[in-house]
Amino acid sequence: ARMLTRGTRQSRAGWIRFLQRTGALLLMLAVILGIERITRTAGEGYGLAILLATLSLLIAILALEVLHRRRQSRHAAQAFGESHREICAVLESITDGFYALDRDWRFTYINAQAERYFSCSRQAILGKNIWEGNPRLADSVVERQFRKAIAEGTTIVFEVPPPISRSWLEVHAYPCSEGLSVYFRDISDHKNTEIALREHEAMLAHAQQIANVGSWEMNLQTGQILCSDQVYRILGLTPSQLQPGQDGALSRIHPDDQAPLVRAMRRTFTDGKPCHVEMRIVRPDGTLRCVLAQTERLDDADGKPARLIGTILDITERTQIEQQLRELNDTLEQRVTERTAEAEQRTAQLRTLTSELTLAEQRERRRLAQILHDHLQQLLVGATFSIVALRNRSQDVELLASLHQVSELLDQSIKVSRSLTVEISPPVLYDGGLAVAMQWLASWMQEKYDLKVDVQADDSADPEAEDIRVLLFQAVRELLFNIVKHAGINRATLQTDRLDGDRIRIVVADEGIGFVEPARQSLHGIHASGLGLLSIRERLEILGGTLEIDSAPGQGTRAVLIAPLTPTAQPQDPPVANLLTGTAARDAAARAVAAERPEAAQVAGQVRVLLVDDHKMMREGLLRLLQLYPDIEVVGEASDGAVAVELARRTHPDVILMDVTMPHMGGVEATRRITHELPSVRVIGLSMHIEADMADRMRKAGAVHYLSKSADPDTVIEAIRGPAAGDSPGSCPATA
Repeated sequence: ARMLTRGTRQSRAGWIRFLQRTGALLLMLAVILGIERITRTAGEGYGLAILLATLSLLIAILALEVLHRRRQSRHAAQAFGESHREICAVLESITDGFYALDRDWRFTYINAQAERYFSCSRQAILGKNIWEGNPRLADSVVERQFRKAIAEGTTIVFEVPPPISRSWLEVHAYPCSEGLSVYFRDISDHKNTEIALREHEAMLAHAQQIANVGSWEMNLQTGQILCSDQVYRILGLTPSQLQPGQDGALSRIHPDDQAPLVRAMRRTFTDGKPCHVEMRIVRPDGTLRCVLAQTERLDDADGKPARLIGTILDITERTQIEQQLRELNDTLEQRVTERTAEAEQRTAQLRTLTSELTLAEQRERRRLAQILHDHLQQLLVGATFSIVALRNRSQDVELLASLHQVSELLDQSIKVSRSLTVEISPPVLYDGGLAVAMQWLASWMQEKYDLKVDVQADDSADPEAEDIRVLLFQAVRELLFNIVKHAGINRATLQTDRLDGDRIRIVVADEGIGFVEPARQSLHGIHASGLGLLSIRERLEILGGTLEIDSAPGQGTRAVLIAPLTPTAQPQDPPVANLLTGTAARDAAARAVAAERPEAAQVAGQVRVLLVDDHKMMREGLLRLLQLYPDIEVVGEASDGAVAVELARRTHPDVILMDVTMPHMGGVEATRRITHELPSVRVIGLSMHIEADMADRMRKAGAVHYLSKSADPDTVIEAIRGPAAGDSPGSCPATA
């Protein structure tokens, strides 16, 4: 009774079965003993009846036992069926493959996942031997591990690589009394990730070895430090030789560099800002290595410092190279200083040479122009005046016709000579400055090539150095020539202004067809007469200036010239006038002429004239012309402006025929002084040049007329006989 009440459920069921079996035996034994007692006392017939009744009771009891056991068997079968269905449902629903093998290695069960893996139906697999149906598994890691699990009765977990299986598999083998239960799943993605991770780790380690840079990581909670292999290589240690923790790492740092490193890392830990520290590493053999350590802080999800990570870059070779470079740089700096001084000296020489080249060319141009002006043109004009005088004295018709033809030829020669003189060396460039020269150039381009140039010239933007002024004038003329030749347009703009730093800027622009190629490349092909823009650009750069051309197809061209205004050293011009004629001799002759013509009583109505010209032949021609007219008296001659001023003070003439271009003092300045001191004197300007700007300058100086030396003699006489002395000078027209 105690066992039935206190035992477990299984123990109670066992005792019940024991009592059922032993109770039936005891009951039979008791019946047999009772029948024997009854037979002795009541007789055999009565005992037999009791025996039959007892046997019937026993049969009934046995029948009840059989029925009870059948009922229990049905219940157990139902429970087993439900449990089997539940297990099968679970096995069919899992993503792992599962199959069961009996002791003869035959398939007894296979789930849907395993069926898909084997690519065969269950009916074709169940009952088949696993080794016979899969030859690849025979004598492989699968067979060895399966047999080991059966033999040892322990669970075995192993991996199956290709090509034994179609992919990487993780297999769990569970032995049991019936055979072996096998779970397996595809781990290809995991294995590929592991393989890729190992490859990347190997690649990273190789890259660190190539770059000579190592990485490390420190757990701020535990103080554990993990280092890459390259860190140990840089330190010259093996992992076992490095002491764990911070003290072990600091022990390999040079004592002088430990404190700066600790301070930098503390700042990183506190502020979270990365730090970069150069330090020295002491290897076990005593050698020093220079490294660059970089450290950053990583925080956890709560924003608290969790780890420090960093790199160590071996910069020993770089440091040595930098030291060598510094030493080499010191040497190079000294050499560069010497070479720079030499280059500057040569640049200065080249600048001087360029300036002298420009001036030499211009001097030659001026010399040729002056030869044309002072000799050829004066001879032609003198010849013209002589022919006029001869015509007035001759009555021969044939001779007069011949003289007229010669006069026309002389006029044409004078015009050609004048045009050539202007093209070679415009006098206005030297007499009026750059702004006036630009105005004249614009007029000349319109007259010669029908190119309308709108000029905006700043009078203050005038280089003091003659070489720069001449070079800028030539450059502008070249640019205008190119507009005429290539732009396909008859209008341009020209602007000059003064920049800060004593520089002049000249902008020449047009709205023509532009250049097909970029301006810098096309510059080699852009040139007119003279130097060409490429040569001008080079000369400007040597003199401290620039030439930039901006052009695009269909958008026109814009050229910008910038040059300094300050003068550069330049050689003195040779006395060109003295190369042609003796100025001193002319001055002496002029004074002699003045002395030969003492002041006399003026004849009524007679005009007193002073001749001022630096060419003796011109003065002689004018003298012969004026001597033909009795109402005109020549009271003196002068070869330059200074002598003219002195003679005007002494002789008080009515009219002065004043040449514009003369040495020492030009006609413009002499006119200004004479009209200021002697306002009653009428000054008539004479020049081989017929430019309007020259006439305007003479008018502003006080002249009443401006005549060309090649003008008709009657025009000269009419101008001389103009308003009487003391009348208003009036206008100053430029008469050809």
